[in-house]
Order: sequence, then structure tokens, then C-alpha cells
Amino acid sequence: MGRSLKDFFSGVLGKIERETKLGAIQGFSEELEGFKQRINDDFFRLAVIGEFSSGKSTFINALLGRDILSHATKETTAVLTRIINVAEDDPRKGSAVAFMKSGERLSIRNFDELKDYTTAVSTKYRVAQDINVVEIYMPLLHVTRPLMIMDTPGLNGIAEGHLEQTKEIVKKAHACIYLIQQRGLTKDDLEFLRENLAPYQQRFIFVQNFIDEFNSMEEERLDDRIDSLRKTLSEKVFGESSGHVFYICGVSALQELVSRDKTIKRLYATDTRDLTDKDRRRLASTSNFESFRSILEEKFSEQNLDDIQYRDTAVAILLWTRGLLQKISRRLVEDEEVYKTSRERNAAERIERLIKRIGDRWQDNLMAIRGFISGEIRKLNKELDRIIADAVAETEQRLNREINDCSKPEEVDRLRDVLKQKIPREYQRIGGNAIDYCKISFQGLYQLVMERVEEYSGIRSVQSGEGFQLGALPTQQRQFQSENDLERTRAERAAIQSKLSGERETLQRANSNVRSQESTVNGLSYDVNNTQQRISQKQNEIRRMGSRPEEKVWYEDVAVERGGFFGSIMDIFSTKYESQERRDDSAGEAWDSERRRLQTQQNSLSQQLDDTRRKKQAAQSILDRYRQNAKDSAERVRQMEERLNRLAEQERLDRIRLEKEKTLAKENYVRMCKNQLREEVTKYFRGDDGASKQLSDELRRGTAEGEQKLASEAEREFNRSVERKLAELEQARQGNMSVLQKKIAGMEQTRQNLERYAGEMEEQLA
Repeated sequence: MGRSLKDFFSGVLGKIERETKLGAIQGFSEELEGFKQRINDDFFRLAVIGEFSSGKSTFINALLGRDILSHATKETTAVLTRIINVAEDDPRKGSAVAFMKSGERLSIRNFDELKDYTTAVSTKYRVAQDINVVEIYMPLLHVTRPLMIMDTPGLNGIAEGHLEQTKEIVKKAHACIYLIQQRGLTKDDLEFLRENLAPYQQRFIFVQNFIDEFNSMEEERLDDRIDSLRKTLSEKVFGESSGHVFYICGVSALQELVSRDKTIKRLYATDTRDLTDKDRRRLASTSNFESFRSILEEKFSEQNLDDIQYRDTAVAILLWTRGLLQKISRRLVEDEEVYKTSRERNAAERIERLIKRIGDRWQDNLMAIRGFISGEIRKLNKELDRIIADAVAETEQRLNREINDCSKPEEVDRLRDVLKQKIPREYQRIGGNAIDYCKISFQGLYQLVMERVEEYSGIRSVQSGEGFQLGALPTQQRQFQSENDLERTRAERAAIQSKLSGERETLQRANSNVRSQESTVNGLSYDVNNTQQRISQKQNEIRRMGSRPEEKVWYEDVAVERGGFFGSIMDIFSTKYESQERRDDSAGEAWDSERRRLQTQQNSLSQQLDDTRRKKQAAQSILDRYRQNAKDSAERVRQMEERLNRLAEQERLDRIRLEKEKTLAKENYVRMCKNQLREEVTKYFRGDDGASKQLSDELRRGTAEGEQKLASEAEREFNRSVERKLAELEQARQGNMSVLQKKIAGMEQTRQNLERYAGEMEEQLA
């Protein structure tokens, strides 16, 4: 369905482009090109819109979870910034590119450098003059279709051309995220929505920002605020329109950003401690940012993007065509009236009188327009004075309540720091409200004096209001009688604590020596017992040897030779045997050798036992000395600890006396500081040259400038209208009706064509 709408409405735009009579309508070509780009765009574009105080950049940072774009209570974004949706695995993720007006492309790898490419306070580039657009690549939605979110300059920004630039972006976007300031929708918001968004956009997410401040300052629940916004938008912006779809949620973009970006240590500049993980989880919940993400994920899902882009754009083209039809019909009626007059009897004389009457009244009409504008400006200035006076009175009452709530010097100091930031914001708020009223008033004047209403941008934003200065605080009593006693007690405690620390180290070493020496003594005792056991073993081995074995004696017959000659001869015939004694003492000798060996070992062990006993006795003496040292050190530690406990009690009593003295002095000091703060706030707002007068004077300069520009523009428009009328009357007087007839015929044909195109579009959308 979406693609068929794209093809059909692209064809309709081509037909409308060929209607030459429409070229005379101011802004026609630009609006046509915007719709052509929008219907054929490869990207789905979400524009983030709002005044500079609505927190657009903080909101986008929160959506990304990174503090990337500058955000503050002053205008910062000076160039169109686009966030391109990429997948998690896209190599471009986490990078950016600056497209220079020179055609150069600069890669940005460090997001900390983005402020040099996007803000009006950059010292590296003339951002508005040098840079065309900055693209940031980050994951946003789980869709495959190309999608981008565009951060636009503020609607009431200081830089020239911001408003027109935002309008052009809106015309080319496919949906809008509209950020609402803490105070809600202003007349300026409603006027811009009616005149510049509703004719071109069909789908909106309205985000009530700053609910953290809203909840603390307004006796109103978020649900009540959302119900009120829905009613206001339905009645004052979209009316009975059935083509517009809008969703509303409330968030704190700052809380969401801080909950996700851990490089931000504190939520507010006045906080005194860093955020914990628990704090960040709490902020993520109270920010209510999940309500916005739910709308985004559900309503702008993959399957819905085609329908939103093509159908919503088609409806916008239809509404634009109907607007063109009204404009061409009005001009056709004017020309037909001139033609009708030229056809009546005595037409020449009547036309002559009409030309003369227009000429005679020309200056009178101009003077009447100028007089009307001057009178309205005088009324406006009086009303601005009233608005400022009422706002200042309400602000003073609120600030005085905060001052009265202070009961401690630190609360006064903290409030002084808060006021240094809060007073300029209050000044900005008061001035912003006055400017809103002023701008709407000028728009109303345009509606009264000109056929077309042009957005007036001549009223400047108010100055920062940083002129609020705080004088030196009254002298606070610093010395007290009990303070000297307390310091002496603390000094003695510190000295004893230092000695105690050293004595505890001594005790630790003594106990360590005892444990080490006990180990040595135990080891020697083990050696004594072991040696005694070994001696006993040797004695048992000697006993088991028993008595010495006796020598063995026995007799053997041994062959012997006979002596003499005859004995030799007899030995030939027989052998002579003789009995001999034999002896064997080898067993006794072995017994003797083994006994000597065992006896030698026993003697050596006995000597070793004597040496070990002497060592054990010496080690035991050392152990006894170490134990006594440890006992003495433990006693000294005990005495010091008792002394410290007594001093701690004395310090507690000294502190109680000191706190009583300080409480009395503090009450007097806080009273003086509160009186001074009230006087300084009053002087800032109501002094002879205070903020009220400065703001009033600045707005008067702005309304004077606006009056001059408004009168000049009204005069130019009036002169163009009169000259066009006179030229047509002159042609009618001369009887040269062919040109007028041809013009009427051409416009009538264009009107008929537009009616036909509108009918065809309605059928296509049905």
C-alpha cells in the first residue's frame, strides 16, 4: 500500500508542478520541492522540535545514552545535527562526520570534540557559517529501514535563520517529536503547531520534559498535566481533524541521561556527592523515559514506517493542495470582480473614479495602518509591564519562602550557590514568558494588517540575567571557649594514639618472637626425645646380641710322610695318618666387631643428646625473656587504651559544650544572612536599575524595532496589493481585457485542475 501511494502522489506532485499559475504564490516552489523529497526519501526522518529551553539536545543524549550534544539553559545547537540509526555491528557505530559548506567531509572519532562542530560557542569553527550538517552514527531503533533523528535549532533561537531552517526541516520530515517546556504549551507553541506543523505533519509525539522540576514545583500530577495537554491540543491545534495522530508522555531527559552515562558524576551542579549505582537505577525509574521508548518502539515499528511515511505524507500533500486551491480561488474572485466592473455601463468613468479614489486614499490608509500599529504597540508595552511586575512579585515570594526555610549556615551557603544559577534562570523564564506574549501579539497584528501572516523574528531573546551578584556574608563567629579545650583533648588523644600505634607494633613483634621461639623450643624437645629413642634402640640391639660365641675345637686325621729311606719306601706301599687339633673363632670375632660398632653409635648419640639438651635450655631462657617482653608490652597497650577511652569521653563532653556555643552563634548568623539574601533579591529585581526595569527597557527596544519592521512590511504588502489592483484597473480602463481574460481563464483552469487532483487524492486515500 505504501509504495503504491508513493508512486501515485509523486505523479500528482508532477502535475501540480506543471501548473504555471501557481508559481506566483509565495513559497510554492520550496514547498513543492519539500514534498517531492519527502515522498521519495530513502530515509525515514524524525524531527525533534521545540524552543531552546525545552531540552532537545539533552533529550537526544538521553535517547542515545551518551552525553554527546551540548545541552544547557541557553541556546547551543547552531547547526543541523542528524542521528543516523545503525546496527550494533555497523563499523560506523560511535563515529560522526561534519559536512562542511566547502564540500569537505571531516571525520569525528571522539565525541568529546562534537561541541566544536555543533555549538554557537565553538572556538574552532564559525559553525553556522562553515558547517552544513553533522551526522552521528548510533543505534536507535531495531529497524532495518534507513532512519534518522534530526535535532533542529530552537524555534526562538538567537541565530539568524534558525526559525526558517526549522520550518524547512519540518516540511521534509515524516513525523515530529515535539519537546514541551516545564511550564507547558505556550501560545507561541500552539501558534507554531497550527501554522507550521499541522499543515505538513500528521503524526506527533509530544514529550513533556522536566517532570523532575515539574513534580517539585507544581501541585499537579503528571497524569493531570498529560490530560490537560491532550485537551489543549485537540481543541486548539488539531480541532476536528481526523488525519492527525498524536501521542503524549512525560519524561525527565536529564535524569535518564545521568542514569545511563556514568561519566556524569552528579545530577545537578549543586549536588555535594557523586551518584551511586543505586542512585542511577532510581533516576532511570523516576525519569519515566521508558514511556517514550514504548511509544517509539510500538508506533514506529518496522511494519508501520512505510504507512507513516507515505500515507501521512500523502495526507499532507492533500491538505497543501487544498490550501493552494483556496489561495488561487481568492485571487480568481478578485480578478473576476475587476473584469465584471469593466463590463458594466459607464465602465471607463467608474474605473477612473475607482483609480482616483484608491490614489487619494493611499497615504491616508497607510497612516491609518501605522496609527493602528502604534496604538497596539502602546497597549502591548503596558501589558508587558504588567506581566513582568506580576511575574517578579510571584518569583520574590517563592524565593523568600526558600530563604525562610533555611535554618543552618550550610543551607544558606548552598542556597546562595543555587541562587547564583537560579536567579538568571528566573530572569530568563520571566523574559521568555514576556517574549512569548510579545511574539504572539505581533503575529496577531500581522493577521490584522496583512493577507498572509509571516512569522515575526525581530524580538530578540533576553540577555542571560547573570548580573545577579551576592555581597559578602556577615562575619561569622569562628572562635569559641570550648574549642580550645577540645583541641587540647584532641591533641593529647592524637599523641597517645600515635604512641599506641607504635606500642601495638612492638607487642606484635614480641608475640611474633614468642611464637617463633616456641617453635624453636618445641623443635629441640622433639630432637631430645628422638635421640633418647635412638639410644634405647642401640641398647636393645646390644642386649639382643647376647654372649660372645665360644671358639670351636676339633681333631682331624691328616696324611703325613714317613721319615728316612725306609719310610719313603713304605710310603709307596701305604699312607700314614696322624690326628691333629683344629680351632675356629670367626663367629666371636664377628660378634666383637658388631658390638664395637653398636657401642660407638650409642656413645655418639649420647653426646648428641647432651648437646641438644644444652641448646633447648638456652632456647627456653630466650623464650621466657620474650614472653616477659610481650606481657610488659600488652600492659602498656592496655593502659594507653584506657587513657584513650577517658579522653574520648572528655572530647565528647567538650564537643557538646562547643556545639551549644556554636548553635547560639549560628542562629544569629543565619538570621543575618537570610535578611541579607532577601534584601539582595529585592534589590536585584526592584532596584532603581534592577532586572525588572532592564527587562522592560529591553522589551521596549524590541517592540520599537518590531513596530518599525512590522509597519515597513505592512506598507510594502499594502503597496504591492494597491499597485497590482491599479495595474489591473488601468488595463480594464484601456479596454485591454484580453490579458485579464487570459489570466482569469488560466487561473480557472488551474482551480479546476486542483479540484480534480484533490478529488483523486481523496479517492486514493479512502
